[in-house]
Amino acid sequence: FCEMRRDWISPDVITYGETIGALARGGQWQKALDFFEEMQRCHIAPDAMAYNAAISACENSTHWRKALTFLDEMPKCQVQPNATTYNLVIKACHQGGASAL
Repeated sequence: FCEMRRDWISPDVITYGETIGALARGGQWQKALDFFEEMQRCHIAPDAMAYNAAISACENSTHWRKALTFLDEMPKCQVQPNATTYNLVIKACHQGGASAL
């Protein structure tokens, strides 16, 4: 990201989505969620892949409520949740101790 910005290359939704996913897989859930928020501040509309990556970051923490918030937000932003989305939300809720849902 730093090199892209240094070279005046603007990150797009794919760049953000892949970065968020890599951070989530690397256990850096807070940084992943920060990148998701940055993407929105930069007026880059998240797609299903970016939402799924952010939800995956919630799965790796105890932020199951945030995963549900993302799920609720998706249709409002004209992004259709898919099977991966639902699986990730279920995992986030289960791992976060919300299995009573």
